[in-house]
Formats: sequence, structure tokens, C-alpha cells
Amino acid sequence: MRCNLRLLVLVTGLATCQSIDACDLRVEDGWIREAPPGAPSIAAYGVLKNTGGKAIEITGFSTTAAGMTMLHESVVSGGMAEMHMLSSLRIRAGGKVTLAPGGKHIMLTAAASAPKAGEHVIISFTDASGCVTDGDFAVRPLTAD
Repeated sequence: MRCNLRLLVLVTGLATCQSIDACDLRVEDGWIREAPPGAPSIAAYGVLKNTGGKAIEITGFSTTAAGMTMLHESVVSGGMAEMHMLSSLRIRAGGKVTLAPGGKHIMLTAAASAPKAGEHVIISFTDASGCVTDGDFAVRPLTAD
């Protein structure tokens, strides 16, 4: 009986530790505009929220839907639009970052096949602590914004 009680306490303690280590990132309103025929890349947008009490830094982006997944930011400099790759994204405690056309976004390149309107793509976000959060991104028709 004592061994069973110790095992129960151990298992309960492990479950408590796992819940403490839950990721603080939430991905909301994820969407991807369907790519025109022959497009080499597509962009993903949405809202990334930090529900925790301290800043998080997202350091990795991945999906099985593309060969490469990168964080980019579009900026206008000298009247010219440029796109820059970012290595990470910091979100303050309780804060959010909106991924939107003309700003920060996730680029998906080298896809075996382009996702079609109505499909969903899962994109994984890894923070500096190694915590991974999956986000659901709905593919919208090419004409929708």
C-alpha cells in the first residue's frame, strides 16, 4: 500500500511539473492566401499572443507543408519595399504581435504542392526555452484579403 501511495504522489508531482512548463504562446486567426499558379512562396499571417508573465522569444518556425519556413518583415525604405529575414521574434509579457501583409509574416517556400483554399496548414513555433506551439492556418482564396 505504501508503494502505491508513493507512486501516486510521484505521478501527481510529474503531472504538476508538466503543466508548469506549458507554452505561453497562442496563435490566433491564422491564415494563408492561396498562391497563384507557379508562385515559389506563400505568406502566413495571424496573431501571436504571449499569455505568460515574462517575455518570450520565438526562435524557430517549421511546417511539413514547405521545405523552408522563415520569419520575414516587409519595410519601405527610400520609397522601395524590401523584405528582410528575421532570426527571432520577441513578444513582451502579456503582449501580442500581428503578422500581416506589409509587415511581419511567415514565408513558406519550396512546397511540394501549394495548399488550396479551404485547406489548413499547421505551422510550429519554437521558443528559446524549446517549447513548441502549433498554429492552425486556414488557406483563403486568392481573391480574399
